Amino acid sequence: MKRSGRCPKCDGSVIYVADVADHDDGHMKPMRIARHVDRQRMLGMNVDVTTSVGDLEAGVCRDCGYTEFYVKNPGDIPLDGKTAWLLERKGEPYR
Repeated sequence: MKRSGRCPKCDGSVIYVADVADHDDGHMKPMRIARHVDRQRMLGMNVDVTTSVGDLEAGVCRDCGYTEFYVKNPGDIPLDGKTAWLLERKGEPYR
């Protein structure tokens, strides 16, 4: 939908693209796809510092309302094996 400019459900050609935000504690924050936990040492203690990455945007078909979510910068998501990991397809799909 994002690349083709057409809805895969109804073949509509008017697609709205918008940032996706979360209304938390009265403040709008960008909705993100992954959380990264980094363990740091501060004042002699181990502290987990959590950051969110992968801002989302949505493509919405005006005709039928079908919605797809996209990560704006997928390369920015750190693959730590716990909160985000790489899935690689090996070989051809079974048919």
